[in-house]
Amino acid sequence: LSGPFVAGNDAGRAYNTWPKMNYDWVPPEWLEAVNDPQGKMRHFFEETGVVQFNHRCLAYTSVLGSLALAGYGISQPLSSGAAAAVRFLPIAVSAQMCLGIATLLLYVPVELGVAHQAGGLFVLTALATVLHTLRLPPAGALLGAAAMAETAAAGSGGTAAAAAAAATGAAAGA
Repeated sequence: LSGPFVAGNDAGRAYNTWPKMNYDWVPPEWLEAVNDPQGKMRHFFEETGVVQFNHRCLAYTSVLGSLALAGYGISQPLSSGAAAAVRFLPIAVSAQMCLGIATLLLYVPVELGVAHQAGGLFVLTALATVLHTLRLPPAGALLGAAAMAETAAAGSGGTAAAAAAAATGAAAGA
Protein backbone atom coordinates (compact mmCIF):
# COMPACT_ATOMS: atom_id res chain seq x y z
CA LEU A 1 0.00 0.00 0.00
CA SER A 2 2.88 2.40 -0.49
CA GLY A 3 1.87 3.13 -4.08
CA PRO A 4 -0.70 5.80 -3.18
CA PHE A 5 1.98 7.74 -1.27
CA VAL A 6 4.27 7.60 -4.31
CA ALA A 7 1.48 8.73 -6.63
CA GLY A 8 0.22 11.42 -4.26
CA ASN A 9 3.68 12.96 -3.82
CA ASP A 10 4.69 12.57 -7.48
CA ALA A 11 7.64 10.68 -6.05
CA GLY A 12 8.08 8.79 -9.29
CA ARG A 13 9.26 12.01 -10.95
CA ALA A 14 12.27 12.31 -8.65
CA TYR A 15 15.23 9.95 -8.43
CA ASN A 16 14.68 8.50 -11.89
CA THR A 17 17.68 6.22 -11.61
CA TRP A 18 17.94 2.60 -10.67
CA PRO A 19 19.30 0.74 -8.71
CA LYS A 20 20.76 3.79 -6.95
CA MET A 21 18.76 6.88 -6.12
CA ASN A 22 20.88 9.37 -8.07
CA TYR A 23 24.31 8.65 -6.57
CA ASP A 24 23.21 7.14 -3.25
CA TRP A 25 21.91 3.71 -2.29
CA VAL A 26 19.98 5.36 0.53
CA PRO A 27 18.73 8.94 -0.05
CA PRO A 28 19.81 11.58 2.48
CA GLU A 29 16.17 12.44 3.22
CA TRP A 30 15.57 8.92 4.48
CA LEU A 31 18.61 9.05 6.76
CA GLU A 32 17.39 12.36 8.22
CA ALA A 33 13.94 10.92 8.86
CA VAL A 34 15.35 7.79 10.51
CA ASN A 35 17.75 9.76 12.72
CA ASP A 36 14.89 11.89 14.11
CA PRO A 37 11.73 9.75 13.83
CA GLN A 38 9.68 11.83 16.28
CA GLY A 39 10.42 15.15 14.60
CA LYS A 40 10.30 13.88 11.05
CA MET A 41 7.50 11.30 11.20
CA ARG A 42 5.60 13.07 8.43
CA HIS A 43 8.58 12.58 6.12
CA PHE A 44 7.77 8.89 5.89
CA PHE A 45 4.49 9.86 4.18
CA GLU A 46 5.25 13.21 2.53
CA GLU A 47 8.95 13.46 1.62
CA THR A 48 9.55 12.39 -1.98
CA GLY A 49 12.88 10.62 -1.43
CA VAL A 50 11.69 8.81 1.70
CA VAL A 51 8.44 7.66 0.11
CA GLN A 52 10.18 6.40 -3.01
CA PHE A 53 12.89 4.59 -1.00
CA ASN A 54 10.23 2.89 1.12
CA HIS A 55 8.39 1.87 -2.06
CA ARG A 56 11.57 0.36 -3.50
CA CYS A 57 12.29 -1.52 -0.27
CA LEU A 58 8.73 -2.90 -0.29
CA ALA A 59 9.27 -4.10 -3.87
CA TYR A 60 12.53 -5.86 -3.02
CA THR A 61 11.12 -7.55 0.07
CA SER A 62 7.95 -8.55 -1.80
CA VAL A 63 10.00 -10.28 -4.51
CA LEU A 64 12.19 -12.02 -1.94
CA GLY A 65 9.19 -13.04 0.18
CA SER A 66 7.27 -14.44 -2.78
CA LEU A 67 10.34 -16.38 -3.93
CA ALA A 68 10.78 -17.78 -0.42
CA LEU A 69 7.12 -18.79 -0.32
CA ALA A 70 7.41 -20.50 -3.70
CA GLY A 71 10.58 -22.30 -2.59
CA TYR A 72 8.88 -23.51 0.56
CA GLY A 73 5.72 -24.42 -1.33
CA ILE A 74 7.65 -26.67 -3.70
CA SER A 75 8.72 -28.81 -0.75
CA GLN A 76 5.17 -29.23 0.58
CA PRO A 77 2.43 -31.64 -0.51
CA LEU A 78 0.05 -29.07 -2.00
CA SER A 79 -2.96 -29.53 -4.23
CA SER A 80 -2.32 -28.77 -7.88
CA GLY A 81 -4.24 -25.48 -7.62
CA ALA A 82 -2.33 -24.33 -4.57
CA ALA A 83 1.01 -25.35 -6.07
CA ALA A 84 0.26 -23.41 -9.26
CA ALA A 85 -0.81 -20.32 -7.31
CA VAL A 86 2.29 -20.42 -5.10
CA ARG A 87 4.56 -20.81 -8.15
CA PHE A 88 2.79 -18.00 -10.01
CA LEU A 89 3.01 -15.40 -7.22
CA PRO A 90 6.74 -14.59 -7.62
CA ILE A 91 6.24 -14.22 -11.36
CA ALA A 92 3.49 -11.65 -10.81
CA VAL A 93 5.46 -9.77 -8.13
CA SER A 94 8.66 -9.73 -10.20
CA ALA A 95 6.79 -8.50 -13.27
CA GLN A 96 5.26 -5.73 -11.15
CA MET A 97 8.70 -4.69 -9.90
CA CYS A 98 10.12 -4.66 -13.43
CA LEU A 99 7.16 -2.59 -14.61
CA GLY A 100 7.78 -0.16 -11.75
CA ILE A 101 11.46 0.17 -12.66
CA ALA A 102 10.58 0.82 -16.31
CA THR A 103 7.98 3.38 -15.24
CA LEU A 104 10.56 5.15 -13.08
CA LEU A 105 13.34 5.17 -15.68
CA LEU A 106 10.99 6.60 -18.33
CA TYR A 107 9.86 9.46 -16.00
CA VAL A 108 6.40 8.03 -15.37
CA PRO A 109 4.50 8.13 -18.63
CA VAL A 110 0.77 7.99 -17.89
CA GLU A 111 0.31 4.66 -19.65
CA LEU A 112 3.02 2.93 -17.63
CA GLY A 113 1.88 4.59 -14.40
CA VAL A 114 -1.63 3.24 -14.93
CA ALA A 115 -0.25 -0.17 -15.91
CA HIS A 116 1.84 -0.22 -12.72
CA GLN A 117 -1.23 0.59 -10.63
CA ALA A 118 -3.20 -2.15 -12.41
CA GLY A 119 -0.27 -4.48 -11.80
CA GLY A 120 -0.70 -3.82 -8.08
CA LEU A 121 -4.26 -5.11 -8.31
CA PHE A 122 -3.01 -8.11 -10.26
CA VAL A 123 -0.47 -8.92 -7.53
CA LEU A 124 -3.16 -8.51 -4.87
CA THR A 125 -5.40 -10.91 -6.81
CA ALA A 126 -2.56 -13.42 -7.15
CA LEU A 127 -1.94 -13.23 -3.40
CA ALA A 128 -5.65 -13.65 -2.65
CA THR A 129 -5.64 -16.72 -4.90
CA VAL A 130 -2.71 -18.18 -2.94
CA LEU A 131 -4.49 -17.57 0.35
CA HIS A 132 -7.74 -19.02 -1.01
CA THR A 133 -6.12 -22.20 -2.30
CA LEU A 134 -4.17 -22.72 0.94
CA ARG A 135 -7.13 -22.30 3.28
CA LEU A 136 -8.32 -25.13 5.47
CA PRO A 137 -11.79 -26.47 4.78
CA PRO A 138 -14.42 -25.79 7.45
CA ALA A 139 -14.39 -28.20 10.39
CA GLY A 140 -17.79 -29.61 9.40
CA ALA A 141 -16.47 -30.57 5.99
CA LEU A 142 -13.58 -32.42 7.60
CA LEU A 143 -15.93 -34.34 9.90
CA GLY A 144 -18.25 -35.16 7.02
CA ALA A 145 -15.36 -36.42 4.92
CA ALA A 146 -14.12 -38.58 7.78
CA ALA A 147 -17.57 -40.12 8.24
CA MET A 148 -17.88 -40.81 4.52
CA ALA A 149 -14.45 -42.45 4.48
CA GLU A 150 -15.37 -44.57 7.48
CA THR A 151 -18.63 -45.63 5.84
CA ALA A 152 -16.84 -46.48 2.61
CA ALA A 153 -14.25 -48.52 4.51
CA ALA A 154 -16.97 -50.42 6.34
CA GLY A 155 -18.88 -50.89 3.10
CA SER A 156 -15.90 -52.47 1.41
CA GLY A 157 -16.19 -55.30 3.96
CA GLY A 158 -18.89 -56.85 1.85
CA THR A 159 -22.48 -56.05 2.93
CA ALA A 160 -24.68 -53.02 3.11
CA ALA A 161 -25.75 -54.11 6.59
CA ALA A 162 -22.13 -53.88 7.80
CA ALA A 163 -21.84 -50.38 6.31
CA ALA A 164 -25.10 -49.30 7.97
CA ALA A 165 -23.99 -50.75 11.29
CA ALA A 166 -20.69 -48.92 11.02
CA ALA A 167 -22.46 -45.65 10.20
CA THR A 168 -24.89 -46.14 13.11
CA GLY A 169 -22.03 -46.90 15.47
CA ALA A 170 -20.18 -43.78 14.30
CA ALA A 171 -23.31 -41.68 14.87
CA ALA A 172 -23.91 -43.21 18.31
CA GLY A 173 -20.33 -42.52 19.34
CA ALA A 174 -20.59 -38.87 18.35
